[in-house]
Amino acid sequence: MKVELDKRIENYLISHGVQQNRIQDFLFPKLSKMLNPYDLSGMAEAVTKIKETIKSNKKILIFGDYDCDGISAASILMMYFKEKNARVNAFIPNRFDDGYGLSNETINEIATKYKPDLLITVDLGITAVNEVEKLKRLGI
Repeated sequence: MKVELDKRIENYLISHGVQQNRIQDFLFPKLSKMLNPYDLSGMAEAVTKIKETIKSNKKILIFGDYDCDGISAASILMMYFKEKNARVNAFIPNRFDDGYGLSNETINEIATKYKPDLLITVDLGITAVNEVEKLKRLGI
């Protein structure tokens, strides 16, 4: 299905990195054109770890960002894990009290309050190398 777009919308999308010949695919995505998530580095290991955690009845904590996509991603994961009967909880930091992303203070808080065996971040955490090392030292 090809939709005729206003030139202002086309120009906006192009100015934000969408190639002109990909605009229709961008606006009307198809499952058949999605990339294989297992092509992402570490995906197979992450899936294995999550399955083992659920099977062992260990605690999972979803750590989501406080913006719209972070809250949505945390909610979707929470519903999925609940459906799998996983022991799961979610933590959305308060932007004013906790700041953005993983921090030493937030790690201390979640380690004490939730005692997770596995922490999954959504919409944040990709650059939190030191914080992830701290989580590992805590056994999370």
